[in-house]
Amino acid sequence: MDMHSLLNVSTSAPLSTVVKVCREGDYKAMIDDGDKWLTFRDGDVTKGINPQAIVLFSIVDDGVRKELGRDKVLIPQTNWLDVTEGGQLDLSEGKNVGLGRLLAAAGLNGAGNLLENVQKLRGKGPFMVKVGQRSDKVDPNVKYAEIRKVAPISS
Repeated sequence: MDMHSLLNVSTSAPLSTVVKVCREGDYKAMIDDGDKWLTFRDGDVTKGINPQAIVLFSIVDDGVRKELGRDKVLIPQTNWLDVTEGGQLDLSEGKNVGLGRLLAAAGLNGAGNLLENVQKLRGKGPFMVKVGQRSDKVDPNVKYAEIRKVAPISS
């Protein structure tokens, strides 16, 4: 991409400084099927910081897309991963509940290869999700949308 050509434009007004975020509420959503539908953040168990699995959900609501001026509204669900002292995923009772709930909502929380089941989440849905907002740590006026709950849609 040629940055000179990209930025060599005249503006008639200042650029936006605030990102519009999805309103809090319940929405129909699909797990995204793009390349970044699932990302991981490394943790540091020695400092008590667990790794995270971040799943992107695409909100299926024309009104929300129109309100936010986007073709696709992606909202993350952050799942903190419990790991053992040896650095393996902790599969014991009461651990990795967020990931377990997501897999259960998709009908994939059974015995078998966990990686295969997680990979089957890509593009899965629809679900009913609860969208919440959180404030930025530095500037509480800056808001971020996040998925707080995922439930299957009953047929």
